[in-house]
Amino acid sequence: MGTEELKDRREAAPPLWIKFAVLLEDYDLPEVPARPHGPLFHRWLPNGQVDAIALHTGHSSTSLKVWFERLGFIDDGMVRFAYDRREVADDVIPQQAILDGGPLIGLLEMTNVPADEMQCLEDNAVGSDAYVALGKRIVTTFLHPCISRFLNFVRTRYGQYWLRPLKEWDARYESLGAYCQYLDLQWSLDRGATWKSFEPDTPVGHLTVTIRETFVEYLTKQDWSQLSEVRGARDRPSPAALALTDAHRSEDQGHTSYAFLHGVTALELAVGECLRRQVTSPELKKLVECVWDLPLPARMVLLSSSFPGIDETGVELAAKAIKTRNRFVHEGVFPSDASKGELRGLFRTIACLLASPEARFPSANPGNASMSEEKWDQ
Repeated sequence: MGTEELKDRREAAPPLWIKFAVLLEDYDLPEVPARPHGPLFHRWLPNGQVDAIALHTGHSSTSLKVWFERLGFIDDGMVRFAYDRREVADDVIPQQAILDGGPLIGLLEMTNVPADEMQCLEDNAVGSDAYVALGKRIVTTFLHPCISRFLNFVRTRYGQYWLRPLKEWDARYESLGAYCQYLDLQWSLDRGATWKSFEPDTPVGHLTVTIRETFVEYLTKQDWSQLSEVRGARDRPSPAALALTDAHRSEDQGHTSYAFLHGVTALELAVGECLRRQVTSPELKKLVECVWDLPLPARMVLLSSSFPGIDETGVELAAKAIKTRNRFVHEGVFPSDASKGELRGLFRTIACLLASPEARFPSANPGNASMSEEKWDQ
């Protein structure tokens, strides 16, 4: 097919519609009295596409709209949210103080899509280069950045902090097809008359790569025995240990920016605790007062050098983490995916300064596995 023919087909092709749904419910929040499923409105609910908001995509050939549906049913005169019911009475909405918006629904419309990418949809060419290229462009150029900006604005401007941020696609943990399945992506070339699943490649989650490293972080029988040694006030966690726990929680829940904020705070507290622990004499404390005037990275390096078993690579990563945190605080530059590795070095360095190098950082959502006792012991 010649260049001119491809150009003519592209111009004559119908627009590509991609619809999606983003679940906003944060399952880490308690269910009682009621866990929000989405943003909470007062005496009003968006009425689907009628009240859709257009998001800026930065591309003239692409438009993106998002909205919330009126999901739920009437129970004892009140609207109760339900994912699978659409029985909300219009006259009840203005009478109710709080109404749950539920998941974010959206529609991406693309024109001038290359002919080979349109053809891969019609052929259901799962795994083809054209299908994968189209999927990557949709996810990384339009959906994730635009929706994340929108959700972050709602979370910060209007205080709806409980909305779960949209996770970024990471090929290390799931295929592109699995991520599209997570967003319930569907496509249409007839303006929504018919819909088909958007599946650029086979939906696969990658769990086995880090499975052994993950599970050894959890409590064991030996740990349970050691817990009996916790006696009282002397075993109370220090401020640095508590801040480190907050950093770990933020990192595990995907709140990377907060993980850097809490993590560097924990490091500064740990450096102070370590210095006070090592220098107890009042006279010696006066001699080392100048250390407090040094920048945090310098204080960290000086103290960590007195720990023979401390990992220098971890200290280097911790120093990078300080820079990443400072760029976020002072320049508004959000941590990138590439910087996430700095957090583990930061966490381990803090643990060593706290004299607990055996500290662990498990995930609250690890998946699970089963194998023979012999294999576990290998």
